Amino acid sequence: MTPTQQVMPLSERLRREPFRILFPLGALLAWVAVLPWVLFGTGFIRAWLGTYHALTMTQGFLIAMAFGFLGTMLPRRTGAAPLTTVELLVAVLALVAVPVCLIADLLVGAELAYLIVLGTLVQFALRRLRRTSRPPHPSFVFLPLGLVGGMIGSILIVCSRLGSPALLGPGRALVEEGLLLSLVLSVAPMLASIIEHDRPLADPGERVYRRQRALHLLAGALLFGSFAVQFAVSEQAGVLLRGTIVALEVAWASRPDRFPTVPGLHRRMFWLALLLVPVGELAAGARPALRIPLLHLTFVGGFSLLVFAVSFHVVFLHTGREALARARPWPVALVGTLVLLAAAARACAEHFSRHYFEALATASSLWLAGALIWGAYVMWLISSASGVTEERS
Repeated sequence: MTPTQQVMPLSERLRREPFRILFPLGALLAWVAVLPWVLFGTGFIRAWLGTYHALTMTQGFLIAMAFGFLGTMLPRRTGAAPLTTVELLVAVLALVAVPVCLIADLLVGAELAYLIVLGTLVQFALRRLRRTSRPPHPSFVFLPLGLVGGMIGSILIVCSRLGSPALLGPGRALVEEGLLLSLVLSVAPMLASIIEHDRPLADPGERVYRRQRALHLLAGALLFGSFAVQFAVSEQAGVLLRGTIVALEVAWASRPDRFPTVPGLHRRMFWLALLLVPVGELAAGARPALRIPLLHLTFVGGFSLLVFAVSFHVVFLHTGREALARARPWPVALVGTLVLLAAAARACAEHFSRHYFEALATASSLWLAGALIWGAYVMWLISSASGVTEERS
């Protein structure tokens, strides 16, 4: 055993690398979120579970994956303490409570559980970032903006159930788009440099840092202002504004014009998924009558494919499988193919009006198959790794 390695108790490993429990939990949440669409499209159930599906995906699956990534990355970047046992336990229980409450038609309970998850993540992130001597990347201003936006959206959803139904649309938009877009924009520049080019993002000088942070803050203000435009002025104008801001942010801060320079199929997957995030928003703004199906290019081809690519990278490196990070494992190829086919099938479903429900079943089946392979592969990688954890900077 080298001096840089140490055997850790399971509880300590989970605190330092919460992805080991939150990524498998995210996989489980993804499966229970999408399976009802397969059953509905094939006629096994008759209940329309659109709200359950959307909120379990955005408030369960995607948040579990984001929490697992941030909970692992922030202490390593800042040198601060890892998650406490209480923080991790609260997050896990609250994430499980989201779909349980939704399937029981307890929307308020689901939103309270979601607020507990966000509150735990907020206090965790603020404490670690406040204690670091190394400032976070300027794009990290999107992180607090997104978390606050997600909280406001959740509160609006609760208010819609308590007597103000008009607030449901803005609330869901803030939860499903505002928070998730902000999370992507906050970490995408750093991840693009690390995953695509295998080098840490350089810290800018003080003057450049301040200018970049100001520009990111302006973009964040416009991003959340787009929701006011969408629901108070024009839906099309609001969605187009949002897509434009996201596209400009991705182009400026993450440089997708620079194709990945390091071998590894998941790196190409990350690059493509990052491009699809603004593509879906812009397409939805250009065709407002097809806003919901076209937004699935962002949610399925963008968010979920990003989650899969990043989780592959994290698990490969944290389980001592650096060689796989530079290879083309067949599970990675199969997951990417199935998810992209699912995104295309869902985006086109409305064009098959006579077979709409079959198209939904096809899209959800393709995505679920990809998620099952991803989850099984990730859990095998985690469970088959030894108890030795290598400390990385």
